[in-house]
Amino acid sequence: MKYDLLKHINQLDKIELGCCNIPNKEKIWQYFRTINEIIKNNFNKYNDIEQTEPINICEDFSFVEINSSFHLIINEELFSFSVLFTLDCWNQVNEIYQENIVTKLFAGQLYDLFFLSKFRIPKGNELEVFKIMSNNQNTIEFKFYTNQIDKIF
Repeated sequence: MKYDLLKHINQLDKIELGCCNIPNKEKIWQYFRTINEIIKNNFNKYNDIEQTEPINICEDFSFVEINSSFHLIINEELFSFSVLFTLDCWNQVNEIYQENIVTKLFAGQLYDLFFLSKFRIPKGNELEVFKIMSNNQNTIEFKFYTNQIDKIF
């Protein structure tokens, strides 16, 4: 998180998402600011010389007043960030935002955090995105994963 020169610009107003009509921008921006701070703080914690354990946290948050939880894993082999909705909550989200917009929002936010805000140019293949549906647990999860940990530090 070396320079962070563009941190004051709302990621939802940047040109990458300019073509998307995004309702509730302010609520989504607040959500992303909170998530960004958690990710940044945990990256800093992970990079601390006294830190010997991998980072593995899970917290519940409201995504535009819809319950969700996120899970963050950082270790020497991978970075994994996922957002989990119950299917009932996801159906509410999907009425407002289509799935590809939600995926684009989260991926865009992570690329902005790790690359664009530091004037680093990504190749575009650093993060893998998975959608995991679990009918028996009644959940849908969007997972952003990379084992190219050296490229995001």
